[in-house]
Amino acid sequence: MFIVKDRLCEGTKWHERLLPSHPESDPYFPINQTDPRLTPSADSFAVDLKTFTPNFATFETKFDDRGWQPSLRKLPWKPHSGSNRFEVRSVNKFGVAGPSAIVEIDAR
Repeated sequence: MFIVKDRLCEGTKWHERLLPSHPESDPYFPINQTDPRLTPSADSFAVDLKTFTPNFATFETKFDDRGWQPSLRKLPWKPHSGSNRFEVRSVNKFGVAGPSAIVEIDAR
């Protein structure tokens, strides 16, 4: 939405989303972003996905540039030898995808 502030709307209180002054301690809601939490095991990771996406529909994941696939909130990830890339994003009920979160590791 585009809002023009001029004399016609003087006195109107508009909502403004400002970044917090102290982001390390102030609450801030990362709308449409996905937070992948990885818990390591012997040779894999348990991935738990969280998001604050209005009208949330699903998560989508992409492994090593193989294309986006619908995903569950909890999933396993077993990296192969060499460079590994894991991407995840949220998608709302209108098909709008949020920004992707990326995890890259080099397994030897």
